[in-house]
Amino acid sequence: MSVKSALIVLTIAAGAAAPAFAEQADTAGKVWAPGDYLPPSYLLQPFDEAHQYGLEEAPQGYIWVVKGDNAYLAEKGDGRVVDTLEDLLV
Repeated sequence: MSVKSALIVLTIAAGAAAPAFAEQADTAGKVWAPGDYLPPSYLLQPFDEAHQYGLEEAPQGYIWVVKGDNAYLAEKGDGRVVDTLEDLLV
């Protein structure tokens, strides 16, 4: 079992995962614009294959996050979106 899988299992066992899943369900289909804030749970899911889709590496202090077909460049600390690329994965 990977470390990530083990953390998910421990989180679910502790009962802390339900709000994150509910948070993601509440935002299904939403497109965030620069200045919006991504849900905190999304910041735990960085998009590590950005270079494979022609995206530059995120600057220090920022991460790429993908939800649906859209990519967001967001600040690691608070999730503020600084760039939105719609239909990246289409």
